[in-house]
Amino acid sequence: MCSTEHIDYNCTVDFVSSPFLVRESSFKSKNGTLETLRLDLMDQTTSMYHDADVIIFNTGHWWTHDKTSRGEDYYQEGNHVHRRLKVLEAYKRALLTWARWIDKNIDRNRTLVLFKGYSVTHFRVEVSDVVYYCRGGQWNSGGRCHKETEPIFNTTYLGKYPSKMRALQHVLQETKTPVIYLNISRLTAYRKDAHPSIYRMTYNTAEERIAAERSQDCSHWCLPGVPDTWNELLYASLLKTHRHLVITADKEHSPQNLGEALLLRTQTFLFITSHATATFKPGKTRDRARCRSVTCRFARHALTEDSAS
Repeated sequence: MCSTEHIDYNCTVDFVSSPFLVRESSFKSKNGTLETLRLDLMDQTTSMYHDADVIIFNTGHWWTHDKTSRGEDYYQEGNHVHRRLKVLEAYKRALLTWARWIDKNIDRNRTLVLFKGYSVTHFRVEVSDVVYYCRGGQWNSGGRCHKETEPIFNTTYLGKYPSKMRALQHVLQETKTPVIYLNISRLTAYRKDAHPSIYRMTYNTAEERIAAERSQDCSHWCLPGVPDTWNELLYASLLKTHRHLVITADKEHSPQNLGEALLLRTQTFLFITSHATATFKPGKTRDRARCRSVTCRFARHALTEDSAS
């Protein structure tokens, strides 16, 4: 976990890594020990954030990794490891575990819960001179987004709404705890031009640069960029749901507007993403070097506020 405290706003932002929300584990079989994912148990980091005032959950991209997407001898429920289970079904079961957890452990009178949706990737592949996005290509199999300079303007080239997010919306209909869904999938689908591509690092030789073109990053986002739009949506959601937060008169700070009042009076503000969870509590300003970059992304906009998977 990494954390920053903002004394001027009387809050702390904590980031807790939880890629799947459910628990990574292991299982001893006849053929040795298997790395597994417990679809029926929440990740052990829940004790770090269950009492936050605002929580943002997110999980999605890690479910596309090789071991996860194959689903062979990996997904576990109880003492049973599924010989094979489709990733979408596993994702649904994990979300149901998450939904049961928030219904049992979240105080809906205190805590505002949000879920940030799946951001779209743009691994371009060309078949018979026809360009496809989000089809077939990946970072390790020829997918690329290099030299893209404009968003997608023709909606014909947009991918379908992610099936994982359809599963999420179905689960949200069944939860007793109100959850705000930050639907960012469609808006990110347009931005094929906004990924780091080959510019993830500095290359010292021409050979390194050529090699970089064979494994491009078309799933993360450049900053400033697309995540700033997510931050604006988050901020708007906080203002819209201000009735869920504790707002009282503050003689010392005399807030000038509702937004400032919200932030001044929020004691614990928690973001839980594929990579992190964030909690706000009173304290002195603190910034650990190892988490500085991710922290600044939230603090810049959420306090006047985002994860690869």
